Amino acid sequence: MLSAFGVEHGEVSKAADRRRVPDWMGGVVPMSAANAYNRSTSHKTEAGMSNMAVKSGAAAAGALAGIGATALAVKTKKLPKFFLRDDTIPAIKHITKKPTLIKAGEKQRSIATTLGGAIGGVAGGTAANYHLKAVKKNPRYNEGRI
Repeated sequence: MLSAFGVEHGEVSKAADRRRVPDWMGGVVPMSAANAYNRSTSHKTEAGMSNMAVKSGAAAAGALAGIGATALAVKTKKLPKFFLRDDTIPAIKHITKKPTLIKAGEKQRSIATTLGGAIGGVAGGTAANYHLKAVKKNPRYNEGRI
């Protein structure tokens, strides 16, 4: 059968290949989990889900470590003085009528979430890549492969 572009497709099915994660799921499923699913020949769902669990767990642990490190730095006063004092932003003409007060706690929470997110992202990505390498080497997931 000819397509709109004049290409002969023959008997190719338009249905999704069940042996691979569809491309449209790339935004929902982490790429390492999709690769673990795609590269295994047996126990595909287990490989993909375990990779996703490892990535999520490591990201959560990394985020907690980043938040904990920031809390420890605040407690021991190891942060720069900017994060330990309240600041007032003067009124900006045509935007605000009175000055804005930014408390030290708000600054500390912002740096804690930023560090937690960064450390969590690195930890999750690293753990997922190590798990993907283990899936590639594990004979349980490659039983049908020659």
